[in-house]
Amino acid sequence: MKAFRDYSIKAKLTAMIMLTSIAALAVACVVFVLNDRSNFRSRLADDLSILSQVTATNSASALAFDDDKAAGDVLAALSVNSHIVFATILKPDGKPFASYVRQGESASIPAGSILSAGAVFEGNHLDVIREIRSSGRTLGTLVVRSDLGLMDARLQWFAGVSIIIT
Repeated sequence: MKAFRDYSIKAKLTAMIMLTSIAALAVACVVFVLNDRSNFRSRLADDLSILSQVTATNSASALAFDDDKAAGDVLAALSVNSHIVFATILKPDGKPFASYVRQGESASIPAGSILSAGAVFEGNHLDVIREIRSSGRTLGTLVVRSDLGLMDARLQWFAGVSIIIT
């Protein structure tokens, strides 16, 4: 094998330009993937927060009238989103009132985050916690968990495209 110093200046310049271009392209691909991941996480949290707010609003009357069947029906409507792992309505004392659990899953309610409403990414899921309110009083809490299957698939696709491009 020829040593690098034995190549012509033209070959050396071509090799250096190619390596620099590949490195710049790889860095650009990594930046694009990380940026898309950040944007997608934000959009996913926003979408699930909106869905949770609608669900909380729709379940307020069921909670106010202590109708766990109606609350269960409201939560069952979440089954149209295949990424929803579970949704639970908790009474103010923290006891479950109604639940929806995706087939083949189990509901493990996040203990520490119940007190703080909002969206929390943890491990391979996103939890959104919402207060259920009516006429200015808190009736309960809604906990919705979504898997991150969409985000994982999107990142894998971007990573594959980036590898092919580079």
